[in-house]
Amino acid sequence: MTYAYGFHDMQRIKTTILTIFILFACGCSTLSSSRLTEDEWQTVIESARTKVTESNLFTDAEKKMTQTVIPTIHHYIISKPYAQYRIFWDLNENEEVFIRGEGNILTLEGFEISRRQKER
Repeated sequence: MTYAYGFHDMQRIKTTILTIFILFACGCSTLSSSRLTEDEWQTVIESARTKVTESNLFTDAEKKMTQTVIPTIHHYIISKPYAQYRIFWDLNENEEVFIRGEGNILTLEGFEISRRQKER
């Protein structure tokens, strides 16, 4: 059994393929612009380290540790450099440094810093 495509079916297929191609092309162009460069990552880490050092939630030993250990960073770029971000350092087996915010990720605009129990 064969199926003959009508004119409207072919138009719909062409439109669908064109739409998928355009969405794919747009998606690829925004991927590269939404990534942070190595220098920008270093800026984020240094900003986070500064926030910890300026905070009085942590001991001197904990502050010193954050200066040498690379944190875990989760982020979602809204429009570079604006992002939602979460930054973590393990303090011990139960606690962590937690920085979160939304804004310019390079300066940690809109940040909140806390010492909290690790999520399990």
